[in-house]
Amino acid sequence: MFRRLIPVSLLVVAVASAGACTQSKDAGGRPPRAATTTTTPTPTTDPAQSPLSIAEEVDARRPVPGPGAQWPTVSPDDAGFSTDALDVLAAYAESQGSLCLAITKDGKRVDHHDFGSSTPTTPHDAWSITKSIASALVGQAVERDELDIDQRVTTWVPAWEGTRSATATVEDLLQMDSGRQTRPETPSDALALAMAPDMDQAAIDWPADADPNQAFGYSNMGAQILDPILHAVTGQDVAALTKRDLLDPLGMADSTMMHDATGHTATFAGLTSTCDDLARFGLLYLNGGSWNGTQIVPRDWVLASLGPTPNRATYGYLWWLEPANGDLPNVFEARGAGGQRVTVIPSLGIVATTMMPFVNVSTYPNEFATRVLDTLDR
Repeated sequence: MFRRLIPVSLLVVAVASAGACTQSKDAGGRPPRAATTTTTPTPTTDPAQSPLSIAEEVDARRPVPGPGAQWPTVSPDDAGFSTDALDVLAAYAESQGSLCLAITKDGKRVDHHDFGSSTPTTPHDAWSITKSIASALVGQAVERDELDIDQRVTTWVPAWEGTRSATATVEDLLQMDSGRQTRPETPSDALALAMAPDMDQAAIDWPADADPNQAFGYSNMGAQILDPILHAVTGQDVAALTKRDLLDPLGMADSTMMHDATGHTATFAGLTSTCDDLARFGLLYLNGGSWNGTQIVPRDWVLASLGPTPNRATYGYLWWLEPANGDLPNVFEARGAGGQRVTVIPSLGIVATTMMPFVNVSTYPNEFATRVLDTLDR
């Protein structure tokens, strides 16, 4: 079995990349998730002014073919990009310490001579992009009727009975409102997890700071609880499950999940991947979970994952959402600490990925979507 401890030194500021901010809950309980019916798009000449939600834009798209062992390429001109602007982006990314950079359009990799300081096929730590991978695994388990996200976590974690977390559901873990966010007196719940020989038990033992489903609170501990749940409902090691049901079908040959010292899979941050492999995962969600005619992740699950949660309009089921605003069209992202990004722009068929050293303090990752849009020849 492949086992590797997550380096503790690299997790000291893990929670800082996403923050532990809170947002008050709207009255009226949990609203329904994103609509999952096929939507006929309203014509618009400006993607930034799209009348559609992120989920609706994805639902309105026709899936494009996924790559084989190698990405098919397209020239910048044919894909609608400015070569000069791509030169500028590549140089800027490298100046900011980018480890790799990949841009794809409609399932083809934009052919450019230099994206970043290493190739897009060199594996790096993807950190919390792992959470979006875990979300996909939950959706697959739901489709197989192995799991219901309305079930209480106590079904698999009886230690939470009689505690503040007794009513927490699987959905609460997915939308970061389980009440188990980073505690003020600790530097990082990610650091606490990395130092624990048994990450699952550390997550189970972590005290709650709030009642479930009351406020958004970014939680590495909450995401790690998905490992014992998925292991229990599938009977599979979650790393092996990920390889079988997600990585292998997508051809993510350079991607692996990590285990802790006890053999539990890290679902909060444990994926090692490449820019090219991560682009495959982004394309899967751009395609509504379909891959070359096979529904890898249920379409309804993808659309629900890209709808806003009740306590944070810019968060779905372990995905970050950026609704159209000003010059920015609808964007959704899988994000990892230190600057890891899978950025999907559904109206344009673009999936862009970048990976950074964990110690990176550049603002480049936060501007990534805008900088990619700036390379379009428009």
